[in-house]
Amino acid sequence: MPDDQTSLSPFHQWLGTNNVLSGQDLAHLDSYLTNQLSTLAALDAEIASLTQKRKELSESIDAHKRLRSPIRRLPKELLLEIFILCLPDRHQPVLSEWKAPLLLTRVCKPWRILAMSAPVLWSSLH
Repeated sequence: MPDDQTSLSPFHQWLGTNNVLSGQDLAHLDSYLTNQLSTLAALDAEIASLTQKRKELSESIDAHKRLRSPIRRLPKELLLEIFILCLPDRHQPVLSEWKAPLLLTRVCKPWRILAMSAPVLWSSLH
């Protein structure tokens, strides 16, 4: 079953056959194909634009959803207690950026401010 674009083609009677096109028909076909390729390129550009707009909207929605995160409502005192519980149990001679307390400073700006302003996290470097 032919699709709409195929049935609307001025060459639909030749499609699916082995008939040979005349020189004039070939010139007309080249013009038709140029037009169709231009239309396809315009559609691709529109799809790319819509895809980018969709991505931006999705990112904006995600950013706004994060505003509802329950951890944002934790009192700083409780969050600091959680930070303290994250400290290693044993002394580590070298601080690792992948472990508390340094890791806590890399999560977000409010956590960095809280962690950096809490001497208890830094008084005994683990």
